Amino acid sequence: MNPNFYDLYECRHLCKNDIDKLHEFTVRKDGGNLANYLDSQAIYDEEEHNARVYLVIDKETQEIAGYFALKAGFVAVHAKRNLFSKEFDSVPGVELANFAVNSSYIQNHENRKGLGAAMFEYCILPIARQAQEIIGIKFIYIFALPYQALIKRYETYGFARLNKLQERNTHLLIRPRYDEGCTFMYQTL
Repeated sequence: MNPNFYDLYECRHLCKNDIDKLHEFTVRKDGGNLANYLDSQAIYDEEEHNARVYLVIDKETQEIAGYFALKAGFVAVHAKRNLFSKEFDSVPGVELANFAVNSSYIQNHENRKGLGAAMFEYCILPIARQAQEIIGIKFIYIFALPYQALIKRYETYGFARLNKLQERNTHLLIRPRYDEGCTFMYQTL
């Protein structure tokens, strides 16, 4: 990927003017509901302040090259359980709730491979670090689709998994229904 990311791409919030373009976004067949989210839920989440949805737009072609959604959250740590209560401490974080590259775009622009890593480096991390300065955030985390190749890719971005017991407890405490079967991964900012 060209190191001059912002010469090629614009990263901006999703808005109603983008609705006509959203149906053109595709993901590989193992991409779960990532294309459906963008086409059916993203505008609602943006308007209701449930998440901030960002589009990465090719400046030359005006195609949606990728997108991601960020939302405030927390990571549960030090879970304590007894018969009558379930206690845990929480550490503030930002959830990378959705993250996808447009498969159709990559097929038409093969020289743009590595776009996901570039989006993470030039868009997602700077936004998370800016939020960290404003409100205090320790982690960025994701519930990754449970595919070994995808988990390995997120590891190259700097994400790590918890040990099996911590992962199980985290899934019991904070995993959204939407992320059923996904793998919790995090990185410290």
